[in-house]
Amino acid sequence: DKSRLYGGDDSEKEIAEAINSAKVIIILLSPAIANDLTNKDIAHYYNKEWQMAKQLENKIIIPVVCNGYSVQADYHEYFQSIVNARTAINLMESDGFNQLLMSLKENQI
Repeated sequence: DKSRLYGGDDSEKEIAEAINSAKVIIILLSPAIANDLTNKDIAHYYNKEWQMAKQLENKIIIPVVCNGYSVQADYHEYFQSIVNARTAINLMESDGFNQLLMSLKENQI
């Protein structure tokens, strides 16, 4: 996404257009997301964005883990059921960034 949203903009339309035109959707999994998933709190707008991306064919969804989010936790299984995404890339691991680059290269991005 290369543009900003401003007050009065039709942000939902602009976000939907950005998701439709993207080749790759990178979902950042943070401690705040972990907390929301633990509480099954899906009322946040990012969940709507995830659903938009999930419904589109030929979209590559790459979950990326931040420090404080655990792929071994029950909430991560819940995330995977929502998004139907593959294994997340942990940027906190020593080769995490290389994994992200390889994933992009494998998908010719």
